[in-house]
Amino acid sequence: EYVNSQNLQNVLRVGFAAETQLLKEHALGKIKKKNIQWIVGNYVGQGKGFGEADSTITIFNALGPQKEIGPLPKEQLASQLVDFLLAVWFIVEGKGKEDS
Repeated sequence: EYVNSQNLQNVLRVGFAAETQLLKEHALGKIKKKNIQWIVGNYVGQGKGFGEADSTITIFNALGPQKEIGPLPKEQLASQLVDFLLAVWFIVEGKGKEDS
């Protein structure tokens, strides 16, 4: 809500969804509710997510799941997530170095 109220331009809005069930449904609902472009979702509980060495994430946009990364150590997940979002920003969103 805060980000939307600031009327920020040229930003990539990304949210996070840690879910115990129905990851796709909850992630897509959060994209609409929060008016953001991307959600990074993962399952938690029952040996997944919190406290585990490896995890898996799924990156969603309004069209649904776009990429799954993992299982990997969380540091590698973070690196691959940043790489994906940079590719989206520079390629899909049409942002170039002159825009930054």
